[in-house]
Amino acid sequence: MGTRRKCRFSNICIVLILILIFTSIYIKFYDAQYSTQFFVKLQENILHNTSSNDYLNVRLNLTSNTAICQLNDILIIYILSTANNFDRRKIIRSTWASPLIGTCFVFILGKSPDSTSSTQSRIDHEKRQYKDIVQIDHVESYGNVVYKEVAALHWSSHFYPSIPYLFKTDDDLIVDSLLISSIGQLMTTNNRNASSYISKYRPTLASAVVSIDRSTLFRGAWAMGYQTTLRGGKFGVSEYVWPHPVLPHYCSGFGWFMSKNVRNKLVTASYT
Repeated sequence: MGTRRKCRFSNICIVLILILIFTSIYIKFYDAQYSTQFFVKLQENILHNTSSNDYLNVRLNLTSNTAICQLNDILIIYILSTANNFDRRKIIRSTWASPLIGTCFVFILGKSPDSTSSTQSRIDHEKRQYKDIVQIDHVESYGNVVYKEVAALHWSSHFYPSIPYLFKTDDDLIVDSLLISSIGQLMTTNNRNASSYISKYRPTLASAVVSIDRSTLFRGAWAMGYQTTLRGGKFGVSEYVWPHPVLPHYCSGFGWFMSKNVRNKLVTASYT
């Protein structure tokens, strides 16, 4: 009886080991196949597209995405959102993106993957109702987020080149928009009003803001140090795009503040 149990246990172990081996082989094969197809496709695109203008060819209709801010606003807060996140945008509008003097809130959307006319009709209705949506002609995907980023810069540069500051964030975050707006006000007026939000609740930050070089301002809440360049997976970067083993310093995607001068330089760089 004891021998049978040992044999049965051994057989189970062998089967489990074989399952793990086959699973491991499959995962490695799938990852290798996916990565190869991705990089081959990317290489083909790069061989045919020799400039970042081609690589960052954002499809944005400026006629259907018209101006929605005030010319005397001092800050644009643009929020990357997903086409189908109707409820999330509704909640944001009723909370931290509720109207603020001098601040314009804009949602940057892509096209819904389901391509149903009803979904797009809801977006069109939302756009007419709130006048705070800019939609690019790229299907929603993680890889296409870069087009939203560049589109926001192009759109703001086209319609509002004189609004001095911009702040980027995502629709899955809660932002202290009162603080962000107060920072914009302080940098514009350089007046440390004791009753202002930033002076009352973040006096140390207010002192730092006054001394900031406004022309080269690009700051994030969470600065990322040198990170290893990943070549595979969701965050993989092709060596054709970035051949170096380490990424340069950059701001986390949670949010960043920039001046219009920096925005203009980024827009120019996207065309070269």
